[in-house]
Amino acid sequence: MDIAGSSAEGRHVGHRLHAVHSLRGIVEHAFKEADVEAEHCDFRDRGDGYQILVDGTVPKARLVRRFVSELVDGLLEHNERSNEQSSLRLRVALHYGEVTPAETTEVSKAMEHATRIQDARHVRDRLRESGAVLALVVSEDFHKNIIDEVAAVRERYDFAPFEEEFRGTPLKARLCLFGGRAPLPPDLSDANARETGPACPGVPRDRSDPVFDVLRSVIVLGAPGATARQERTTAPVLFGPPGSGRSRTERWLCEDLAERGQWWVLLGADRDRGSRPVADLLLEAAVGLVGQDGPWDFSRLLGHLVARSVRRAGGGVDSDPLPLPRSGDDLEDALGGLVRTAGLGDDARPQVRRMTTRLLRPRWTRPRGGHDWHRRIVALREFADLSARADRESGERADRVLMTAFLEDLAAVEPGGRRVDPVVVISSDIDAEPLLRAWGGALTAGTRARATFVAVGDRALVEKLGLPHDQAIPAGREDVERLSRGATAFRGPHTPLPLSGLTAAQLEAMAVEAGVPERHRERLVSSVLRLSAGHAEAGAQLVRAACLLPPAEWTPRLLLGVRAHDGSGPLRDYLLDRLLAGRTVGLDDAVTRSAARNQAEAALLMTGARQARLKGSVLATEWACTGPGGVPVMHPLLRLLLVERLAERPADAPDSWEAVFTRLAGFAKRRGDEEGELHHRFAAGDVDGVLGRLEELLTSGGGRRWLDVVEIVASCPARPGTRPPRTFRSPVEAVLRSWHATGDVHLIDEWADHHITTAAHLRQVAGLARSGQVEFLHAADWHEEQGRRQPRRRGSPHQDREEQQ
Repeated sequence: MDIAGSSAEGRHVGHRLHAVHSLRGIVEHAFKEADVEAEHCDFRDRGDGYQILVDGTVPKARLVRRFVSELVDGLLEHNERSNEQSSLRLRVALHYGEVTPAETTEVSKAMEHATRIQDARHVRDRLRESGAVLALVVSEDFHKNIIDEVAAVRERYDFAPFEEEFRGTPLKARLCLFGGRAPLPPDLSDANARETGPACPGVPRDRSDPVFDVLRSVIVLGAPGATARQERTTAPVLFGPPGSGRSRTERWLCEDLAERGQWWVLLGADRDRGSRPVADLLLEAAVGLVGQDGPWDFSRLLGHLVARSVRRAGGGVDSDPLPLPRSGDDLEDALGGLVRTAGLGDDARPQVRRMTTRLLRPRWTRPRGGHDWHRRIVALREFADLSARADRESGERADRVLMTAFLEDLAAVEPGGRRVDPVVVISSDIDAEPLLRAWGGALTAGTRARATFVAVGDRALVEKLGLPHDQAIPAGREDVERLSRGATAFRGPHTPLPLSGLTAAQLEAMAVEAGVPERHRERLVSSVLRLSAGHAEAGAQLVRAACLLPPAEWTPRLLLGVRAHDGSGPLRDYLLDRLLAGRTVGLDDAVTRSAARNQAEAALLMTGARQARLKGSVLATEWACTGPGGVPVMHPLLRLLLVERLAERPADAPDSWEAVFTRLAGFAKRRGDEEGELHHRFAAGDVDGVLGRLEELLTSGGGRRWLDVVEIVASCPARPGTRPPRTFRSPVEAVLRSWHATGDVHLIDEWADHHITTAAHLRQVAGLARSGQVEFLHAADWHEEQGRRQPRRRGSPHQDREEQQ
């Protein structure tokens, strides 16, 4: 078995290490579930895969029926909690025959044949085209004598024969794909390409993105040969909702560091998501920096880790005056054990040997810097006792001790004038909170920081650290320079930096790559940016969809109706699946909750057993964005797609469109929220009731108050397919309906017209208002400005009038 695409662009060394490490666990678990004993399996490491010799006493049909099924389940489970670079797809070959053991290897024609059919070009192509997670190829003999003889296997799996030439000799085998749609027959491949259209354009890098300017003001990014020390003792925390570019920003930052010849390490990439001990993460950072020819020995950090392992193993930290191993073999064994416990794999062995050589110098067994040796032993004993306690406070204190030791190791050795201080990037695949808290505690205690930690995560990480999550990225270079000169955001141990998602410059480059004519790019970029709400994958998919339609049909309904690039169905279904992280459990509740403005209203919609479900993973995905005042809100594109589902429900359903919004209006009325009540009543279709109340407020309240209420009411979702009437019964209705239309995503092409219409009627309403006429005129000017900024659709009355003028 081999990992497909293990050397593909975008997969770093950390990705490959984790892939091999994860694969071993998945395979061993599959064998165990298939009742194949471990002693019956002999693994041969092939770098990016394994060659496994299974004892002949194991029934061969069991490998196809149970082992393969468990293997597919393990791959799907792994890929569900991994990003694109972390996912696993395998090519697996099954064959049987005689194996003759030699002194250091085995000799077998059967093994050679298995390798050849597994590496066949046909197998690689079909796996790449299919989207499957496992390509199982079996030899003709295996298929004839094993699979054809077992009815349960023969009826369950469909193995397609293929033939390929290898060094002038025909190579025959059979292929079956798992975990994805089946490959198309060769004669339909071209037709499929015509139907699904071009591939999605890649998301290019926008080097003018202010996020990178801010990062450069925090991190010392030196060129090869430069020497500099980190001046800012803060850890930037990049965060954003799914699709905002967390993984890409992480990758681009690492590319910047690598291009500049800087020491850096990526922690936690491609490992199982969740919380990893701070000790394991710091050891991974140390091993990574030593592997880049870093000059450090990390004696303090490793001394604490060894002392802790001795205590946990029941060793004599209390009785032995020197608990640290001093011989080369003992030291290498101790460090190797730490590396294995941290899950770093056998590829870390060269770094362990390098560390062993450095640690055998006098500084490992003797105090340095004038510290008394007895004090060091006492400190190690105290740390070992502290790490043995099970309470949370002791764990956090132990983490701070380890972080302090790590930073002291970095500060104790001069880099030699070659490169700047290292950067430790914490991947979004893991929970970075414990490590960042340890960093903050070490800095608070006055420890020197000769490194910078950069974390990538979501809103939850920022909230756990107690950081402000509504901070805006500076818009221009002057703001960046002002921020870098000492803004408050850089004075604490952590600096939150929200990611802006897909930018207009990136969309412009994607449109160019996709071949969109220049005269249509502005309109496409504006429409896609509004529709995708910054979600990068959605933006790429929508640009691709636009290439399949004439410009006159670039409406949200038609763009979202284009078949997805994988041929699975309409683009709206594909994007909804991606926005919900592939989870379909609780989708009906998610559709109902889309009518709510916030989590509190969503909780009121769910009662009884449903309310407990609000704390599930789907909810965290839904409310991942930040709204006004830092309130969690649903991603605009996700809400649009869910609202479309809500509109499709039958009118007599208990959770129909009108029923849901009427229920929300009742909740708002009971809690005294008049704006919320009018918002939901208007969405439910009670237009006359809302207009009557607005006319009362116009003559009894102030202008600013009236405009605030209208803005809230106009922000309610519109039922897809509805359009404002051509004529209005009153100026108040004209303002409300045209203002409402300026936020309806389905009317993107008409936004300019509706903004200008809103401005015209606001001036009429100003004469009817009791007070605040200046506020009305300011609001009208704002709508006129927005109308001028919107791309005009061909044939609109306002555009025709301007062209005539």
